[in-house]
Amino acid sequence: MAVAKEQIRQIISQNNLNSVADVYSLLKESFKDILQELMEAELDASLGYEKNQKGDLLTDNKRNGHSQKILKSQYGEFKVEYMEITYHWEGDYLIPDLKLSDTTEYQIGKYGRMRKRFLEENHRGIYSHMILSETLWKHLAEIDEECNGMMDRLVRQMAKKEGVTEQLKSDDWLCWLQKMNSIRSRAEEIVLHDLVYSL
Repeated sequence: MAVAKEQIRQIISQNNLNSVADVYSLLKESFKDILQELMEAELDASLGYEKNQKGDLLTDNKRNGHSQKILKSQYGEFKVEYMEITYHWEGDYLIPDLKLSDTTEYQIGKYGRMRKRFLEENHRGIYSHMILSETLWKHLAEIDEECNGMMDRLVRQMAKKEGVTEQLKSDDWLCWLQKMNSIRSRAEEIVLHDLVYSL
């Protein structure tokens, strides 16, 4: 779409363009504005109504909030705003169209559940941040795995140091069981202190 010479002269006059750098700066800003308008027009067309439109809308979708992105172009980097969240009606309620970025199904065992309870009851800020940043379940799974690995190592090391062997198990099973229960209890205390109940 060509621009008439009269329009070009008007643009030069209105924007006080005196150098190539001035023209380049104007192109950059214009490109940003045009792109912003194109993105908003695309969203308007998709949702069926314009930004900030009031009254009864003939659509099940709503939008709210915005965010910024830095786009790179031949005119350099610049920030554009875009709508972040859309909504849809379910009965009388507006439900946000949200999807988790991490859809992995983590297996959370005993120590992961204990860690979750510890954070939830004693460190609400950290707990809430981890939920909102979608890192909680991965963290719990990692803690659970680390605790089980540490338990196995400690039990083996302590049993070896204290002479709790397979020979003892076959000679005096009850004595072996008592010693192993004591070892597991002490090992778990270390695991809880070092991993589950620490920050």
